[in-house]
Amino acid sequence: MKMRRTRISNWGAFVELLIGIITCFIIAETIILLFTDRILYNTVGLLIGSIYAGFSAYHIAKSVDESVYMGDEGDKHFRKGYILRVIVMIVIFALFYFFDIGNALVTLVGMMSLKWAAYIQPITHKIINKMKGW
Repeated sequence: MKMRRTRISNWGAFVELLIGIITCFIIAETIILLFTDRILYNTVGLLIGSIYAGFSAYHIAKSVDESVYMGDEGDKHFRKGYILRVIVMIVIFALFYFFDIGNALVTLVGMMSLKWAAYIQPITHKIINKMKGW
């Protein structure tokens, strides 16, 4: 089946997830600035983890949209996307382990900010709709 380029059909939810990831980054960075000694070391870990969370949010949204339109092949396509995200996560942790670029535990916090953003997405959705006047 030929793959066609798709657009994410629900940009609103994706943007709300990004707002949640950024909010988590700001809260975690504030904690790093106030309570840690190795600020740059921890900030690098948090930044890379948060970038990965944003990449994952985009990739999941795109994979879901593509999988829906692919029919029977959609399940395989979505699983391949999941495997790609896991491989990228493992590579990031390997780089942190072998090259000691930043704090791997704080990187995990950044990566898990996607989960936190998903939990607060309904609240973010309500706030954005109030700001729009809907």
